[in-house]
Amino acid sequence: MTNANRQIDSFGPKLVFETYSETATHPGPVSYTLTSSTDDQHKYQQGLYESGLSRFYAEGSIQVESAAKKSIGGAGYTIICHNGDIIIQANTDSGHIKIKGADITIDAERNLSLKGDKITIGGPGKYDCDKIDLIAKNVNATGNEGNLVANLMMSSPVVCFNDTLVSQNKIASSFIKKGPIV
Repeated sequence: MTNANRQIDSFGPKLVFETYSETATHPGPVSYTLTSSTDDQHKYQQGLYESGLSRFYAEGSIQVESAAKKSIGGAGYTIICHNGDIIIQANTDSGHIKIKGADITIDAERNLSLKGDKITIGGPGKYDCDKIDLIAKNVNATGNEGNLVANLMMSSPVVCFNDTLVSQNKIASSFIKKGPIV
């Protein structure tokens, strides 16, 4: 590929179409790019690069809409990745990833991992969530403290000491490091 074959077409001051360029860009040499900008210089670019990467870049927000005239039911928007991972990333400390819908299903063939410094299931208020069901052949909960750990201890091996001379506080202190169960 040589720059002698490079072609740039301008469709006014806001839209440029470029093909066949060896110019070094972040994704590599250009097969094609379509670049547009607004009056206040927000840039949008889409392109195909010789590395095989197809890229969409916007300095403003991107909104994708589909299925406006589709009948109810079935997929209205599908993302398929034949090989590799799908990564959705918010790059700032204040960036949130939100998924909204009447019903949301996360369906993992093998493993589902939730990772974070703090994981909340339910709403921010005490009674924002009506019900949580844990349904599995085997359910494990481990931890050093917290009411779930304390309550599990009171409903499992500890119950064998019910109606004995060993106090519940003594039993609980053997299992839980944060004092007696209240």
